[in-house]
Amino acid sequence: MLEVIPGDETKKSGDDATFRRYCEENALLPSPEEQGKSCNLMFSQMTIDCEGDAYICCVAPTLPSMRLGKFLELSADEILAKRFVHPFCRGCKYPRHDRTAEEAAWLSCIEPLIEKERADLEHHALDHHKVQGPATGLPLGI
Repeated sequence: MLEVIPGDETKKSGDDATFRRYCEENALLPSPEEQGKSCNLMFSQMTIDCEGDAYICCVAPTLPSMRLGKFLELSADEILAKRFVHPFCRGCKYPRHDRTAEEAAWLSCIEPLIEKERADLEHHALDHHKVQGPATGLPLGI
């Protein structure tokens, strides 16, 4: 069941450049998810805008750097893998819980997708660093 939550497009908090810098700064932090913690929002919530774009989470605004892709073109596994490695989550202060057996099993099943997403992020970050210098932000979003 989907719950429609009315929004106000004029009340975005920050601009995309601000969120890209935030993600770039967080990229080097240890990930709570990689330390056996889980975010309830990662496993139980989905943010989709009126154009069908899926976003990292309901805590972040619907900005290009937070976009995961077209919801109907991504599997649940692909969405989870993209969320799992997204640098925004590394600095997020939303409470985590110890990972459940069910969450651990799901993550174990999609480990190849998680590794692919990690490699893609690292590859894009290196390409942007070579072309534009170190302070350009990660190429988040699609």
